[in-house]
Amino acid sequence: MKSRINVLVQAIERRYPGCWDHVATMRKNRGKTLSDWPDYCYLPLAGAYAIVTNGGPLPDANKAVDIGRVGALAAWKAKPLTKEFPPETYSEIMKTQPAAVSSEIFRKLPQWCTYIKLSGSANGVFVHLEHDVNNGREELRLLFDTTGDIEGLFPLPIHLGGSLKAGLLAAIDEAQKYVDLSNVVEITPVQKQMAWLTDLPGIVSLALKLCDEG
Repeated sequence: MKSRINVLVQAIERRYPGCWDHVATMRKNRGKTLSDWPDYCYLPLAGAYAIVTNGGPLPDANKAVDIGRVGALAAWKAKPLTKEFPPETYSEIMKTQPAAVSSEIFRKLPQWCTYIKLSGSANGVFVHLEHDVNNGREELRLLFDTTGDIEGLFPLPIHLGGSLKAGLLAAIDEAQKYVDLSNVVEITPVQKQMAWLTDLPGIVSLALKLCDEG
């Protein structure tokens, strides 16, 4: 599985040459020439935004997808961790519905980013935390790996501090303030066919299980 993820890491670097060096520089300048951020976040997505846009405005709404891709892969690359649950455990967890998505609980994730293998397929999901440098908001960030190439990586943000549904709706509302999502044609048709939309509560429960084990 590590080789599959390394392919994704290398593909992002080809798209954004020198991106991992830029990440290292931003980490080095944390709390110095850049704002500080909590230890649970490897690099705020503001840093990924700067890489994708080369420090300018977002040139295309579809490029917004790459921000989530760069952020998750940078965090995973720093301290790689892949988790595969035993089939029976996986099946039981996937049946559960998280009562709430708490920032305090998700701060217990075992690494900056963990790749959870989805049972019954070669696919998986990256799980990490975001710290919004503008307002301090904490988000659970999921990046779904559906094909093993970067065009099959789809980010999903969830605002923490309430129910799963409220967190999803808040994230969508926030995104629409900055990006006209109706123009993001790259992901919309594919999302409608993805089982992970139905499986999302169980997948969040898998992430919660990581916190228990961490």
